[in-house]
Amino acid sequence: MKLLLISKQYVNANNELNYEIDSLNFKRMNKQVSLESSNFDGREFVLIEHIKIENTILAIIENEGIIYYIHCKKRQVIATPYINGFTDLSVDLKVELKYEGYSIEKTKYSYVIKDTSGNELELNNEIFKKGVSEIEELKRGTEEEPFIYLSITYGKYISFLEYTKKTDSFAFKTSFVTSLFNEQQIKTKLLSNNVIKLPALSKQSVKKSDLHRDGEIIILANGKMQLQLPYVILINNRSFLVSPHNSGKEIKINENKIGELLLLSSDFNVRQSEKGFVFVGKVQLTSDHFKVNQIVNKSGELLANVKMTDAHTMNFEIPFSKMSLFQDIHNPIIAAFNGKKLFRIQKTDSVDGQSKNLEIANKAGSSLILRLTVGNRFVITVLEESPIYTKSGMRKINFAKKIASLYRIFSRKKVNLYFEKNTSSASESGFAVFEAVKKDKSIQSTNRFVLDEQAAEYQGLKRKYGKDLITRYSLRHYINIFLAEHFISSELSNHVLAVRVFEPNLAKKIRSTPLYFLQHGIMFAKPIDNPMAIGFHKASQTNNLIKTVISSDLEANEFYRMGYEDSDLMKTGLPKLDVARLNDDASRIAFMPTWRYWEEGQVANGSLEKTTYYKVLIEVMEAFEKAGLLDRLLLVPHNKFAEFFTDQSDQYKDIICTNPSEALKQSVVFITDYSSIIYDSIYRGGYPIFYWKEKDYLIKNYQAVPSLNETNAPGKIAMDADELIAYVNEAINSNYVIPSDIKEKYLKINEFSDHGNTKRVLNQLKKDNVL
Repeated sequence: MKLLLISKQYVNANNELNYEIDSLNFKRMNKQVSLESSNFDGREFVLIEHIKIENTILAIIENEGIIYYIHCKKRQVIATPYINGFTDLSVDLKVELKYEGYSIEKTKYSYVIKDTSGNELELNNEIFKKGVSEIEELKRGTEEEPFIYLSITYGKYISFLEYTKKTDSFAFKTSFVTSLFNEQQIKTKLLSNNVIKLPALSKQSVKKSDLHRDGEIIILANGKMQLQLPYVILINNRSFLVSPHNSGKEIKINENKIGELLLLSSDFNVRQSEKGFVFVGKVQLTSDHFKVNQIVNKSGELLANVKMTDAHTMNFEIPFSKMSLFQDIHNPIIAAFNGKKLFRIQKTDSVDGQSKNLEIANKAGSSLILRLTVGNRFVITVLEESPIYTKSGMRKINFAKKIASLYRIFSRKKVNLYFEKNTSSASESGFAVFEAVKKDKSIQSTNRFVLDEQAAEYQGLKRKYGKDLITRYSLRHYINIFLAEHFISSELSNHVLAVRVFEPNLAKKIRSTPLYFLQHGIMFAKPIDNPMAIGFHKASQTNNLIKTVISSDLEANEFYRMGYEDSDLMKTGLPKLDVARLNDDASRIAFMPTWRYWEEGQVANGSLEKTTYYKVLIEVMEAFEKAGLLDRLLLVPHNKFAEFFTDQSDQYKDIICTNPSEALKQSVVFITDYSSIIYDSIYRGGYPIFYWKEKDYLIKNYQAVPSLNETNAPGKIAMDADELIAYVNEAINSNYVIPSDIKEKYLKINEFSDHGNTKRVLNQLKKDNVL
């Protein structure tokens, strides 16, 4: 079953739109309902009894070509395929023709509209999709026809079938109209998608386009009903403040973001209690008539109830037990009224402009940091529990800063730090360059590698390199970060400590230290203009990035697109590939989906099974099992997923590998969606396959189109599980010989094969007087 629409005010789902769904969580009823596909067989049925909501679409689902509307009627939550009033449980649409040349007739589930030429359009879920949904089925007959052909009303939804002359197109233009603080119950009437009228207050109508342009419009009151108090109209994502003006003789309407319309000023003090984070503050709204009674998260889920000690003083406590509701790394704290989000909790008068950690707690495996952002808004950052964010960790950091300052008085010897992803491995280009530096006896600088004590390589490397191997989170680690004159790494600077660093002193030093970026892979896969990659563009780069390793002119073009110049790049090839080989007994078939950053919050709070990342791992595993190839499969997932699988059953232990470098050595076939690791595999002789069943979903969430596509991808491209298994068998039957056309595409992405990449990097570092 696919989720086509969801009303987030009332419902949460465990998946994204247009993706498979198996349950719905009805927030206000505090009920989660499993959705069995067998129940959606063309009939209608009741999901929940005894509710207070009426005439509301909660969700729309598609199963085997039939669309089902989850809606409220007769104090019940109902699943029905009918929107034509055919049954007592169906959605009852009110359809009003505005042009006599059109006709409308009932169908089995809906209505069909016919234009003057006999063209037909059957109404479906598009009429509930807020905004503009263009249609092609209907045609305009003559210029004399109106621009509005019909209106469709259901509850707070109103949709107009309109013709737009400028684009010569038809569209359903749908609005969801509600109001807040509307004690006089003044009704909002839409005459079209663009025209608002308040018939109880004024004979005049207002164009939304004029409001959007001017911000404010004043109309004459009609005298029938005097507006006593201001209120807010909400139409889709737009907010309008309606206020009495000129002693009630006029009505003033303003458009802005709802927070701008309601909030004048706010200031909060925060502290930590045994149970959670406590906020006490002064809030001044644009009218004393407006109220805040709840604090919610981004999804509208309740975090706390607000207590008002006087007209403008509020306090609330967000319990640690509610932190599992946060789905992202950085989570805004939002003031609400009866479930409707109003504005973010903030300090409006602060001029500091500095990000600050206000309170830190370690609970249930997570580090929770209550922060004030640069924009003076409060957020709760949720990370995996870390030694950084403890009282002893903070004391250690402060002491290290003082020690480093004293050390600099007595020694000017250069200190360079090397590290890899999250300082948790020694198998990438960072370590390859470090080893080469330690072998070069002419180098006079101090060069040290940082590694987590839990890494498999740690003990052996500690014996080999002694004090030049720095233990992660140790006092020496913090001291050397403050001492370092250069970072040399296959990752960006923050990885010298952790993926995310929110300790202000360390964060400042890490960002300012010059970085030679060796890259962990060739940058020619995921889109460089996706929102998460914008920070790597030169104009927004927060690291002190000196030079970046590239492997080809094709890759250089990606950097040019991000604002870099030739002087920012060093075309040397990836050092780690100099020693890249397949094991003699390599026989595995690896699958490593690229990380989906938009699901990090779910991973942090333990909801791994709800992620699409988890589901694609299961899907591939089941496909291999069905094909009799499970014993050859090697899943290379995020560490959290690897732990989850192995905790579930011993049967997974033999098919899980948490170290991508080890997986590369063992795998004669390598499968991914958009991970650049596949280029490493090709270099070693691994047979490459791209699994793009979720291509559209990934592109939607990347919010950008990857450079890698059907014409330049160096590998076979599978669009479903059956095709994936077919290509795997093709690789096996060909004895893993990579076709020549794939090799040609690969050599455009990676031009180097002489095993001299590390030497070229060392020459550049010496030239730049780093070593």
